[in-house]
Amino acid sequence: MKCYKFIMAAALAMPLLAACSDDDKGDGSPVVSAAQIAPACFGDSLSLDINCKDADGVALSTVNAQLFYGEELVQQQKVRTKTEGDYKLRLYAPVYKDIPDGKATLKLTLQNIKFATTEQTCEVELSRPKYDHLTVVGTDGQQFELRPSADDPYLFTGNVTSETNKLSAYVVAPKVGEQGNEVRFGVTASEVVANGASAIDFTNVRKGTFPVTFNTRTFEYTPVYDPSSAPEPLE
Repeated sequence: MKCYKFIMAAALAMPLLAACSDDDKGDGSPVVSAAQIAPACFGDSLSLDINCKDADGVALSTVNAQLFYGEELVQQQKVRTKTEGDYKLRLYAPVYKDIPDGKATLKLTLQNIKFATTEQTCEVELSRPKYDHLTVVGTDGQQFELRPSADDPYLFTGNVTSETNKLSAYVVAPKVGEQGNEVRFGVTASEVVANGASAIDFTNVRKGTFPVTFNTRTFEYTPVYDPSSAPEPLE
C-alpha cells in the first residue's frame, strides 16, 4: 500500500515538475527563418517555406504571416506551431487596380507559449500578369473572347452579342503559371474589382453585336451607360 501511494504521488507530481522545467527556461527565444520567395504575379498563391524553433527550448505557439502592399495589410495566415521544424504556408497576392510592379513586404511573427515573439521581414517581387486572352462570361451563359491590344498588353478588345443593348457578364482571366489562379473581374459596392460579387453591365446604344474593352491594370471597361447622352433608338 505504501508503495502504491508513493507511485501515485510521483505521477501527480510529474506535470508540476515539467511546468517548473519550462519556467526555468525563462521567456525563451523564438527564431523564425524563411526560404527565399521567387518573383510572382498579382493573383498568385505564394508558397512560403519557413522554419520555426526556440533557441531556449520553450514550446512554440503560433506563426503569423502577413503580406503588405506598402503600408496596407492585404493577406495573412496564422498557423499553430505544435512542434519545432519546417512549415509551409500559402498567401494569396490579391489583384488591385493601378498598383505598379514592385516589391511587397512579407512579415513573419513567431510566438512561443510564454508570449515571447520574434519578427522577420522579407520582400517579394510582384508584377501584373500579361494574359494572352480574357473571356467575357455572360450571366446568360454566353462566352466571348477578348484579345490584348498590340499597343497595350493590359487593354483587351473583342465583340459580344446580346439580344438587348446590355450584356451582364464577368471578365475572367486565366491561370498563369504554377502558382497562378483564375481571376474573375466583377462588381462589388459599385466598383469593378478582382473576384467581384456581381456581373459587370456592358451597356451599348443598341442591341446586337458590339465591341467591348477591358483593362486589367485600370479595371476600366466599355461600353458604359451614360445617362447624360441621348441614346440612339433601339433597333
